Amino acid sequence: MRKSKYEKKLDSIMKNLKVSDYHYNWDRYGSWIEFHYKDNLYRLEHSIDKARLQGIIIQYGSEAFAQIVMALEDLNRAINRGVYDLDTWLAGVKLPPKSLKSCRFLEILGFTQQPSSKEEIWEQYDKRIKELELNENGNHLTAKMLKEAAEKAVENLSGSENRKN
Repeated sequence: MRKSKYEKKLDSIMKNLKVSDYHYNWDRYGSWIEFHYKDNLYRLEHSIDKARLQGIIIQYGSEAFAQIVMALEDLNRAINRGVYDLDTWLAGVKLPPKSLKSCRFLEILGFTQQPSSKEEIWEQYDKRIKELELNENGNHLTAKMLKEAAEKAVENLSGSENRKN
């Protein structure tokens, strides 16, 4: 099977970063790239919904894949310029614990770690709604998606609090 331009570009970037164990995929709605580096697993994800929340309109998961590859290309250039090393840049993108990884609604709200309170969830929800309104590309479906994500996050947090008691 012939590789796309961005698959070839990803191969080149990973070779330059000395990362040999990596996997990727995209579908109609989004994309991910996952790789091992120094015994840690990292995962970069992008989707049509994530882009929309930032006011960026993309139509296909393959475009999300291209966006991730371009971000990695930018990172690769910064590393080559001596700005930071790969370890420093990756400190913030370690794959979250399994419980958080499975919570798509936390990702939609923009959380990178488990929120500690219902108030934190609703504050993040308010922030995302304001961002959506500011960039004027927000729509009713995206606002509804954010509200449902916040409700699920609160429900999930309540469930984990009950398990602790």
